Amino acid sequence: MDRLNRPPQLSNLSQQDRADFELALRQALARPEIRDALQRNPDLCPEQLQALARTATGEIAAAAADEYLEYLRVRGAAGSPAYDSPRSIDQDWAGGLMGVLAVLVPLLTGTAAAILLLLGYALGLAKSQRHLADSLLTAGWATAVVAGICVIGGVVGLLTTAARRRAAQSDTPAAGRPEELKRAREAWRTALLERGLLPYLHLRLQ
Repeated sequence: MDRLNRPPQLSNLSQQDRADFELALRQALARPEIRDALQRNPDLCPEQLQALARTATGEIAAAAADEYLEYLRVRGAAGSPAYDSPRSIDQDWAGGLMGVLAVLVPLLTGTAAAILLLLGYALGLAKSQRHLADSLLTAGWATAVVAGICVIGGVVGLLTTAARRRAAQSDTPAAGRPEELKRAREAWRTALLERGLLPYLHLRLQ
């Protein structure tokens, strides 16, 4: 049998789905007809009935399998904001590194260029240090050019990273389908309660 056509099992449910199952089970046990039937049946207590329902999750969930599969489909299409793929993590890391380099490298090279130029012009006033002054001025202007290139490269890198992030966000399935997701979840929980849990509990209590 195809995996998607199998009735959902409690062991395969996510933590959220387990919580929904337990909530529906508590709602079923709180129904007046179930409580009345428990009072008429001295052989079962609520805890025993609850344990029986948990062991029969596959049988109970089969009654709501269509709604559960639709809920999974909608939830998968909506995406999970809490999940970051390795690619998105790498992109965020690279973008953060690019941002740091775009600020740090021009700052350092610009500072170095300013110091070299300042020393070069200062030593140029002394004729005895003319050769050293020329060397410092050459190195200072070269460093200034490198700083300018770094600024341009950093700006281009940041713009590219921002464009990639916008493209990735536009390609991400919209987490903005909360109403459809809520309806699918409620439909599954209702079917689980009405067609799964209540008939099962009534049968056990007969």
